[in-house]
Amino acid sequence: DGVYVENSTVISVTVSKIATEIIIANATVDMEVNDEVAAGAALTPAGVGNVTYTVSNSSVVEVKDGKITALAAGSAVITVSFAGDDKYAAAENKTIVVNVSLKDANVSVNNETVDLKVDEEFDPVVSLVPSDAGKLSFKSSDSDVVLVNGHGFIKGVGEGKAVVTVSFGGNDKYAAAQSNITVTVSKIPTEI
Repeated sequence: DGVYVENSTVISVTVSKIATEIIIANATVDMEVNDEVAAGAALTPAGVGNVTYTVSNSSVVEVKDGKITALAAGSAVITVSFAGDDKYAAAENKTIVVNVSLKDANVSVNNETVDLKVDEEFDPVVSLVPSDAGKLSFKSSDSDVVLVNGHGFIKGVGEGKAVVTVSFGGNDKYAAAQSNITVTVSKIPTEI
């Protein structure tokens, strides 16, 4: 009767996860304290999951809802990762280097040079921009010629030239700044 031949074939099937990749808009980001920018990280294919942000120095920057916020001057590295899931493979980590600097402050004076007589006084108009950055300090280069108080009020006390330095010492948000007022003091003329 009939002869039956049995054939069998082995088929190897490899099932792999779908590849993913993290795309970074900028590998280096320069910011100033209190600035906020989008992290600029995207996962492809789109919509497969969310990336995770790990910050090397959380006192300098933080990442929340895909936005980088600069907290203090310094540098930090943000590692962007995607761990994968049952369908999608983990992505290769990418990094964003963030450099944070202090915001600029500016000290200005209405008179850069002032001529006074001995015992004459002058109240300069000085300003710090931004005005809420902090407090100004005042210092005379020669207290035998010019005295200055904590509010910037200048008094000529002796003949000569001195520089009054108006300065802002800086803080964790703003860089230090200064301006100078050159004061020339002369004696009061007399007649006989």
